[in-house]
Amino acid sequence: MFLLAIIDVIGGLLLILNSISVFHTLLFYFGVIILVKGIWTVFGSMRKKFYFDLPGWTDTLSGVVMLLISFNWSLSFLWFLGIIILLKGLWSILNAL
Repeated sequence: MFLLAIIDVIGGLLLILNSISVFHTLLFYFGVIILVKGIWTVFGSMRKKFYFDLPGWTDTLSGVVMLLISFNWSLSFLWFLGIIILLKGLWSILNAL
């Protein structure tokens, strides 16, 4: 759980700093990791008949956005999603301790 929280924190920072072109390769790799993590969480929740899994849907959305940014598609408000992922990661770290 702690490792997944660290991945969220790094992913959130990468989304906040998406204008720096050095991080585009990292955005691709972390986008794939977070997208797979989000899909895994959403399908696991759906299996238990819980369809409102906000952290899972947030991970899925941020993974897709990271992949789109790595292919040079970006909007000006995407840093806000990075802040949400960063806060989710910090919350997960506090809960893991």
